[in-house]
Amino acid sequence: MLGILIGAGVYAEVYPWVERTLLRLGSYGKLTVPGVLGVNHWAVIVPLVVAGGTFLLWLDRREKGNRLSEGGYRVVAK
Repeated sequence: MLGILIGAGVYAEVYPWVERTLLRLGSYGKLTVPGVLGVNHWAVIVPLVVAGGTFLLWLDRREKGNRLSEGGYRVVAK
């Protein structure tokens, strides 16, 4: 209990300094991937959807390759 109280007191004393210095380091406003790249939002959404779908298909095919015809799973030694 004493550690919690001491930690809360230290945090309360240090926070104004943290707010003035550390928290302002990453203050860039509203950043988006399309805004940073300077492209339309669809130019980011479509490739991400395609990449995600491709990844899921790859996972599915990888899993099907590990199944045996009897419904069990093959053990793969690495």
